[in-house]
Amino acid sequence: GKGVWSEGGQGGRPLPLRMSGSFTSGSKKPWVVCKFGGTSVTYVKSWMQIVSRVKELLPNHRVVLVLSALSQVTNRLERCLEEAIAGQELASLQWIEETHRRLAKEVNLPKEALKGVLQMLEELDQLLHGLTLIKEVSPRLRARVCAFGERMSTSLAVEILKHHGVAASLLDSKQFLQTEAGPALADEG
Repeated sequence: GKGVWSEGGQGGRPLPLRMSGSFTSGSKKPWVVCKFGGTSVTYVKSWMQIVSRVKELLPNHRVVLVLSALSQVTNRLERCLEEAIAGQELASLQWIEETHRRLAKEVNLPKEALKGVLQMLEELDQLLHGLTLIKEVSPRLRARVCAFGERMSTSLAVEILKHHGVAASLLDSKQFLQTEAGPALADEG
């Protein structure tokens, strides 16, 4: 998963998780984790509310935002896989790019703020063109393609927050969360 972290410019069943790395060091301020779904990260009005809430929390908290892909992007990524396998034009990929460009424009980001998203779209385009040759999708590749939605939304989120004066950085949960093996739990029923 991806998240956006800000510290005010200061530098089924749940799995058992342990925090590690630099994410836990430093400030003694309490953490606030805010999760926003696809609809909340798709529209400029929602983003202005998110920015306002983050600014409100930052004086006394360390803030982590956990974000979904923009609304309908995951569905379109699934459709991209279908289009690639069928050898069709990747219309869904174009829709995904236009959706991210629209949001960036609406929040008045400079064009260079889309650099990360555009690089991911290029990588995704290459993966999809490879699928036109092999014509099958493994579960691992499907998960990789679908993860682009969250990767792009969090990249854009960092740029939106920075544009509004919030010191933000992108964190990959693989860098600071570890799962631990535990006893298998029987289904309750």
